[in-house]
Amino acid sequence: MMAANLARFLKELPQRERDDRCMSYLHRPNDDGTTRLAPRLTTRRVTLTLRQAFDLDELPSAYRPSGGVIDSASLTRLLATRWEQPVSVLAKWIVARQVIHFGYHGQLMLPVFQFDLRRLEMRKAVVETIEALHLQNADELAGWFAKPNRLLSGLSPAEAIAEDPSDVLAAARSFRSINHQGT
Repeated sequence: MMAANLARFLKELPQRERDDRCMSYLHRPNDDGTTRLAPRLTTRRVTLTLRQAFDLDELPSAYRPSGGVIDSASLTRLLATRWEQPVSVLAKWIVARQVIHFGYHGQLMLPVFQFDLRRLEMRKAVVETIEALHLQNADELAGWFAKPNRLLSGLSPAEAIAEDPSDVLAAARSFRSINHQGT
């Protein structure tokens, strides 16, 4: 029923507003130094840090295969159907670092895949993966979940977590052991 509420809510948004929240094109470098617009991410291995690898404008389109993103105001209206104080619930998740979020054109955006839309709660596997990563920067966390991962057969963790959360958790632990030794 909650999934139907989200679908109905998104249909009620003006088309342009929906497109602005979910559409983004990537500027990808060509070998000759010029750039091209690309409608989606490639699975090419990137050796940059997560902050360098992802321009924040890329994140909404990177999350499209796993369900897209929703802005915080829309999410709190949806949470209000279950929670008495939805802003407090969302704030608690953010402060406790249990939710993936990033800023996009002045709005706080949250990937939809991380929510159980029937119960309007965080998915346990996502929370466990976030804890295993132990990333302090919200943008890096959002980038890790959106970026294709070779340990997940080229899928992003956001795409893979629904089918095999244990593989995503293992990829998170591997990432942490390689990139955050001693933390």
